[in-house]
Amino acid sequence: MPTTTRETVLSRYRYDPLDRLSAQTDIQRFYCNNRLATEVGGGVQTSLFQHDDQLLAQRQVRADKIDTTLLATDQQRSVLNALDATRPHAIAYTPYGHRPPENGLLSLLGFNGERPDSVTGHYHLGNGYRQFNPVLMRFNSPDSWSPFGKGGLNAYVYCVGDPVNFSDPTGHMLKGKGPIVAPAAATKSKNLIKQKAKLLKKIDELEKKEVETIKNLRAIDENLSKLGDLPPSHKTKRFNLDRLTEIQKEQEKQKVEYSDAFTLEEQKSHLEFEKHHTKQQIVKTVNSAKSIVKQLTEIEENLSSQHQLTAANSQLNKNMSAIRHPNPNPNPNPKQD
Repeated sequence: MPTTTRETVLSRYRYDPLDRLSAQTDIQRFYCNNRLATEVGGGVQTSLFQHDDQLLAQRQVRADKIDTTLLATDQQRSVLNALDATRPHAIAYTPYGHRPPENGLLSLLGFNGERPDSVTGHYHLGNGYRQFNPVLMRFNSPDSWSPFGKGGLNAYVYCVGDPVNFSDPTGHMLKGKGPIVAPAAATKSKNLIKQKAKLLKKIDELEKKEVETIKNLRAIDENLSKLGDLPPSHKTKRFNLDRLTEIQKEQEKQKVEYSDAFTLEEQKSHLEFEKHHTKQQIVKTVNSAKSIVKQLTEIEENLSSQHQLTAANSQLNKNMSAIRHPNPNPNPNPKQD
C-alpha cells in the first residue's frame, strides 16, 4: 500500500475588510491609525504605547501578573533595548533585520518597529501586504507596483539595497531617516527617458542648423565663382573654402553615432562643441569672402590707375620726340625771285 505524506499547516492567516492581517492561528491583532496596537493570543494580551512614530513601552497582561517593558529605539523605530523590571536587554540585528533566536523575544516589535512572524520570523510589511525575509534579504512575493510604477524594476528588492538608510513600512514605498523619498529605479529611468528625448530634440535642431550652414556655404561659393578667376595669391583661400564645403558635405552624409558608454552630459557637451565649431567655420568663411572681395576691388582700382598712367606716358613720349626731332624743312615750297 503506497504511503502518502501530508503537509502540516503551521499557521493560518486571516485579513479584515481593510486588507490588514487580523489573525494568525489563535492570535488576534488590533490596529490604531494603521499601526499595530494590541495583540491577543495564548492567554496573553500585549499592548503597545507610542507617540506618533516613537515607540515608548509595551504591556503584557497574563492571568496572574502584568509585565511592563520600556523600549529604546533608533530613528527607524528598530527596538535596540528593552528594560524590564530586572535589567536592560540589548537587541541586535543584521543590516537586513535578522535577529538571532538567542536575542530573545522581550519585545513584540523588532526591526524597524515591525512584528516578526512567530513561525517564520519574517516581517509582515504593510500590515500583512507582503512578507519580508530578513535571511534572504528580499520579499517573498512581488510588488504590485512593479515594474513600471514606484515599486521599481526589481519587484522583490528591499529598500533598493540600502536597508541602513531606508525602511519600507508599507511594502511599496521607501521611507528615509528624514523626509519621505523614493529613489526607485523606475523614477530614475523616467528621468533618463526625458533627458534622452530632450537630447534627441537638440540633435534634430543642430542637424537643421547644419543643413542651413551648408546652404549658406554653397551660396558663398557660387557668389565667389561669379567673380571670375582669382589672382594667384588668393588660390589658397579658394582651395580652403572648397575643402570646407567638402567637409560639410561629408558630415551631412555620415551621421554621428554616439557610443552607449557616453553619458547624457558627455553627449550634450559634444553637441555644443560641434555647434561652436560650425559657427567658427562660418565666421571664418564669411571673413575670408569679404577679404577676397576687398582685395579684388583694390586690384581693379590698381588696374584702372595703371591704364591711366600708361596713356599719360605715351603722350609724354610723343611730346619729347617732337622736341628732339624738329622739321628741317618747315616750308616745302618757297618762292623764288
